[in-house]
Amino acid sequence: MSNKSKRFPPEFRDRAARMVLEEEKNHPSRWS
Repeated sequence: MSNKSKRFPPEFRDRAARMVLEEEKNHPSRWS
C-alpha cells in the first residue's frame, strides 16, 4: 500500500491539497 503514495510526486499531492483548501474556502457552509 505504501508504494501507491510513491507513484505521485510531492508536487501532485501539494496541488491536490491546495485544491481541497480552495474548495473549503468556496464552500464553507458544506463543512459547517
